[in-house]
Amino acid sequence: MAVVHTQANSESSNGDAIVFGLSSHLIPQNLNPSTTHIFCDFDGTITDKDSLKWLLKRFGPKNWLEIERQLSDGIVSERDVLKMLFEHMSLDWDEAKKILSDAVSLDPGFRAFMGWAMSRSLYFKILSGGFTEVIDFLLDRDGMLGLPRVANHVRASRSGWAVSVSDTPRLCELCSHCKSWSIQKKLLEQPDSTIIYIGDGLSDVCAIHLADIIFAKGSLADYCHDKNIRHFRFSTFFEIKSALEVAFNQPQE
Repeated sequence: MAVVHTQANSESSNGDAIVFGLSSHLIPQNLNPSTTHIFCDFDGTITDKDSLKWLLKRFGPKNWLEIERQLSDGIVSERDVLKMLFEHMSLDWDEAKKILSDAVSLDPGFRAFMGWAMSRSLYFKILSGGFTEVIDFLLDRDGMLGLPRVANHVRASRSGWAVSVSDTPRLCELCSHCKSWSIQKKLLEQPDSTIIYIGDGLSDVCAIHLADIIFAKGSLADYCHDKNIRHFRFSTFFEIKSALEVAFNQPQE
């Protein structure tokens, strides 16, 4: 499918955000599996809640919301915020794993979605502003370890969590992990790519402007609506799987 990479995030002619339900026939049809690439956020998208925010609410600094507001206002970078938020976290890794295992679940439709995507040999990569250690632990717990992912790293101890931001190149200096760079790299390798992006929050805002098809929920869906960016609002990966089965002209199972 030949792609113009501004088409998916175009504004509607009457100024209203273009929002389609996932049963809509307006999702592009006849997608080519060999040129379709899916990039996906992790926390709050693949998981039922943002694991890092969940930890911060209970074990982070008392002013963590104020620090996040500084990020939203552009006062500090995501890289600096991540270090500031976790440098005083007083949990070792074993404690954190127990807490996360009890509190965080994967989306109920994610396993089925990945089974379908892998059976069609679709390109899929997790792009996260969180930690690879958390991602790998939760995926491993559910028997899904090994999915390609790019994220930051953390070394957890009771004396604080030492954050090492992703060493991928950046298109700007704001993010801890530049999701846009990962997508741009794929576009340079394969210019005829169709980019699908799935996300839920602030760390996805830059990346969606390189996507042809956007599946959004949470604050990302609100952002798309406010900015008149064409997107498809979803609740679970069951909906995305059903929508893409139609887009690839394949019967639902």
